[in-house]
Amino acid sequence: MSEEWVGLILLPIMGNAGEHVTAVVLSVKDKLDLAIDVTVGSSIQTALFITPYVHPLICFVSVGQVS
Repeated sequence: MSEEWVGLILLPIMGNAGEHVTAVVLSVKDKLDLAIDVTVGSSIQTALFITPYVHPLICFVSVGQVS
């Protein structure tokens, strides 16, 4: 496995595994409101953490590609 794949794919999946399991268990127990809250909270947390890093990366990568 390449370091990029581990860092970009595997670590985020493993890092959020607890939240994913919690959402599935809550939905099985018919606590859908709480399951949706956990899922939405996890998504917002991920988006707020990733966005500041992705934007400069995109600007750096696309410098030579803009015409």
